Amino acid sequence: MPEIPAFTLQVPRSMLEELAVNDKDDDDDNEDRDDEDVDEEVGDFESEDRNVDDFLQALSNTGNQTNELNTREQVNESNTITNIDSLNNLPEVANKTNVTTQLDRSNALDICNWLNKSQLWDEELKCLFLRQRDPSGAILDSFIRLVCGYKPYTEEAKSIMRVSRKRLGDYRNKLNTSIAKLVQEFKELKQREQQRVPALPSQSSIDQYIDEAVVAKKILQRYIASTNEAELKRNGSFIKLVQFIRECFKIHYRNKDVKKVKELDALTKDLFIPSRSGRNLASSLVLE
Repeated sequence: MPEIPAFTLQVPRSMLEELAVNDKDDDDDNEDRDDEDVDEEVGDFESEDRNVDDFLQALSNTGNQTNELNTREQVNESNTITNIDSLNNLPEVANKTNVTTQLDRSNALDICNWLNKSQLWDEELKCLFLRQRDPSGAILDSFIRLVCGYKPYTEEAKSIMRVSRKRLGDYRNKLNTSIAKLVQEFKELKQREQQRVPALPSQSSIDQYIDEAVVAKKILQRYIASTNEAELKRNGSFIKLVQFIRECFKIHYRNKDVKKVKELDALTKDLFIPSRSGRNLASSLVLE
C-alpha cells in the first residue's frame, strides 16, 4: 500500500459541489424567513453548504477533543471508505479549503469517512423532512445514531444534533415561504382574470392549481432530488405529499399559521420515502 505524504488539506467545499447543486439557495428565501418558525436553538446561517461544512467541522473538533477517531463505533460498515486508492485526489483540494489538518494515512481515511457520512446525512435528512417537518429530540437521536453511528449524548452526536436542527428549521422556513408565495400568486392570478378572489378556493380549484408538477418542481424539488423519485411515485407516497402541500396551501390562504402546518406531520409521518442511495434509513425510523 503506497504511503500518503503529510500535507495540509482544506476540507470540504470543493469536494461537496454535487451536494450544492441540488441545494443552492435562492437569495430571497432567507429575506422572507418567518421568525415564528425558527426554533430558539436554530438561529440563522448563510447557506446549506455552510451546514455541511459545519457537520464536518463538528466532527473534526470533537474528534480532536476526544481522540476517538480510530476507535469510534461504526453502525453502518458500508459507510466506511477503506480503499486507499480513493484518496489519490485529496492533494488537489489542499489549497482550497477552510479546515486544515496534517494528514497521515489513518486520519485521511477518517476525513473520507466524514465526507461520506455528510453526504448520507444530507440525503437522509431531506427524506426525514418529507415524513416529519418537526421531529422530536428522541427521533433525531435515533436518526443520528442510525445514519452517522454516534450514540446519543456523545460530543459528536451533540454537534450533529445542532446542525440537524438548524437545517430542519431552514427547511421549514423555505417550505412556508414557498407556499405563502403560491397563495399570493393564486390571488394575483384571479385579479388579472378579473375574477373574485374567494375567501377559500374550492378543492377542485386547489387541485387544479397545485398539481404534481408544481409540487415536484416548485415546492419540494430540493427534497425530492434526494429520493428515488420513480419509486416515490410508484409506492403512492408522492400523491400523499401532494395532498400535504394542498393542505398547507389552505392553511396559509386563510392566515399564515406555521404551527398548524407542523400539525400536518400526521399526514406524512408513516410514508415510505425511498432515498436516492437506496439506504432508506430515514424511512426505517418509527416516528411519533
